[in-house]
Amino acid sequence: NWNGDSEMYVGVYPYSDATTIEKNEKGFRIYTEIPSVQTFAEGSYGENALPMVAVSKDIDFAFKNAGTIIILPLKGETKIVSATLKSEMHNIAGKAIVTANKEDKWIPTIDVTNGGNKVVVDCGDGVELKADEATKFFFVMAPGTYEANDLSIKFTDIQGNDYVFKVPSEHTYKRSNSTTFLEKTFKAQN
Repeated sequence: NWNGDSEMYVGVYPYSDATTIEKNEKGFRIYTEIPSVQTFAEGSYGENALPMVAVSKDIDFAFKNAGTIIILPLKGETKIVSATLKSEMHNIAGKAIVTANKEDKWIPTIDVTNGGNKVVVDCGDGVELKADEATKFFFVMAPGTYEANDLSIKFTDIQGNDYVFKVPSEHTYKRSNSTTFLEKTFKAQN
């Protein structure tokens, strides 16, 4: 109860048994996660990869994204079995605490201090690249400012070859936004 406000409802997506919600004088702390293993999906991020929260006086929820999305389009003539986004200096996924406070109009902030420094996109039996049209790989991570050369994306193909792209400049990735990098072409580097 905030200064005479009626009881508030909290919605969390995706829901899991590990999700817990604590109420405090400012709002809510929601214990959830940005999955450190996400599933490749054509043209989008994988199911259940992007945590969302909603706080409302009734159950007519307007969910707000807590994470940010990086998109890297990749061309080539091979089959990708995994793609890994890694940070050298920050935790970007895993266990997360989402804070939603009334004074911030219930817009969520996310803290992955106790999480991990990488996101692996599982490509199942492999994603066949095309030579003339890029396939987009989506990674959900914690928003924030990341230094030059901190973030890298490593693609591994079915033959075990790696192609690594390092993000060359500092960038601030905002909550509920996506950042699409210029398309790259897979070239074996090992």
